[in-house]
Amino acid sequence: MFYDSTFGDTVAQLRTQVPSLTQFVVIDGEEDSDYEALIAAADDTDPGWVGDDDDIVLQLYTSGTTAKPKGVLSSNRNLGACTRSGGPWGFDSSSVSLCAMPLFHIGGLGFALVGIAYGAHNIIVRDFTPESLLDTFEQYRITNTFLVPSVIGMMVEVPGAATRDFTALRSIAYGSSPITPALLKRALATFGRPLFQVYGLTETHGAITQLDADDHTTAGDRVHLLRSVGKPYPWVELRIVRPYSTEPADIDESGEICVRSPQNTVGYFHRPEETAKAIDNDGWFHTGDVGRFDQDGYLFITDRIKDMIITGGENVYPIEVESVIADYPGVSQVAVIGVPDPVWGEAVKAVVIAAPGQMIEPLDLMAFARDRLAGYKCPKSIDIANALPLGATGKILKRELRNQYAQQVSTS
Repeated sequence: MFYDSTFGDTVAQLRTQVPSLTQFVVIDGEEDSDYEALIAAADDTDPGWVGDDDDIVLQLYTSGTTAKPKGVLSSNRNLGACTRSGGPWGFDSSSVSLCAMPLFHIGGLGFALVGIAYGAHNIIVRDFTPESLLDTFEQYRITNTFLVPSVIGMMVEVPGAATRDFTALRSIAYGSSPITPALLKRALATFGRPLFQVYGLTETHGAITQLDADDHTTAGDRVHLLRSVGKPYPWVELRIVRPYSTEPADIDESGEICVRSPQNTVGYFHRPEETAKAIDNDGWFHTGDVGRFDQDGYLFITDRIKDMIITGGENVYPIEVESVIADYPGVSQVAVIGVPDPVWGEAVKAVVIAAPGQMIEPLDLMAFARDRLAGYKCPKSIDIANALPLGATGKILKRELRNQYAQQVSTS
């Protein structure tokens, strides 16, 4: 086991819990560290080992936003295929790539592997604040990066962010959630460089679709494309099936997104039943995400099946409600969940964070939503919060929010 001394206490437990682990190597980087000693004692002759495409070489875990995390098995084929996206992302050997996402997540590790595959210089940050990320952009002349919209939002709100030197920057990739027109405008004004969106999962080893920078417009008859995750890469097959069936959905009809590509995992670690549910006999991986294709072939993510709210027998997809609320002046972040309701089964609830210096009146925000949504989709209640529970990658943990409000209902 290779480990950083920061995790010394955890390793001490593993020494007794996992007797099959016999060698422990500290990798902190000092000249006299176990790692450096191991390297110094090793033969420097290339052993010439070439692995097979189907060898399992890595195990990442799902983010656990809707259920307990699962170990995703990654093969040489998977990781090799995921680096193909570096072409559409504009990578080359002169790139200086900022890896700001955790490396235990495909959003971080996949991006780092793309940089390595193209011979780029990877800058990996362990921890960051919005201010320190801006400093990193300037100090290392960053050309490419991948961020989540919540982090982009924090960066553009830093005083003086737009005066920083971003002349080396080529583009910013983002994912995990759509970007709002308001945030896109601020981001373009701050960085002065194009943004493009990608969609993927741990099980697909990163991005499988891309919304090009040219599709990012804040006005006109194409502004709706900001809600899209773009089109699949040439080596990726996508289809939409009606939920809980194998029937193909029609154009503009929502259903479960299924993907087949060399990026697809072979399954979950020690979870044969979960693997069988996720991957069918024809090799299609069922993502659990709900989406639709429009007539031009753009994919729109409607929501997670597990996040869908059923209120009074009607299906409500939180992303649709969040998109409306995010357009309200002063809203920085929003999460929409279903909470127990004695009459409707579930009621739509919005939890909102106001931008710095902004005040939001819930009743005014509810009226704003009511003018733009069907009645059953409108939030029955809105809470103004100081923070939302976030995972390590910046995703909002709706499961925690649901548990929090469910407990409040049960004790009230």
